[in-house]
Amino acid sequence: LASSGRIVDSSKASGRASEFQIGTGKVIDGWDIGVMQMDEGEEAVLSVSADLAYGTRGRPPSIPPNADLDFTIELLAVNESMVAAAIRARQESAALEQEEEMIRAARAEMAEATEQRDEGTGRAQEHGKKSKMGNKKKSHKSKKRRSRDESSSSDSSRSRKKRKKKEKSAKKKKRDSDR
Repeated sequence: LASSGRIVDSSKASGRASEFQIGTGKVIDGWDIGVMQMDEGEEAVLSVSADLAYGTRGRPPSIPPNADLDFTIELLAVNESMVAAAIRARQESAALEQEEEMIRAARAEMAEATEQRDEGTGRAQEHGKKSKMGNKKKSHKSKKRRSRDESSSSDSSRSRKKRKKKEKSAKKKKRDSDR
């Protein structure tokens, strides 16, 4: 612990080195950042703030909440396949973050479009009421026009019938007179 200098854990004391993947979220962020900057064989003290260590939760019982930590680290070896895996994991993580951001942006656009559509629908409904009223007037006028058209067509039909009747009667008279 940085505040008291108390040793919480030591792989050196236990006689075995710790092996872990960097950049994959398997260790605290402070280690991911610090160890990535080290060279093989290098020894360093990493001073890690609480936000890059265990944060507000801590790691009970040995590490209290909001504890800054100091680590003495010796980088014994770098496994190239692990480095490649870490790089790939970082790239995948970045791609996922980018995809999530795109999804959030798309959702925000959809929400905005829906809101605009709903606002537009409200206006359209109001306009629709006016249109329906206007259409009623039009349809009333249309009915008048239709009945006029129908009556004129029926007039013309009547006229045709009268003409045909007159023509028939004239033909009949002519036949009768010819006899």
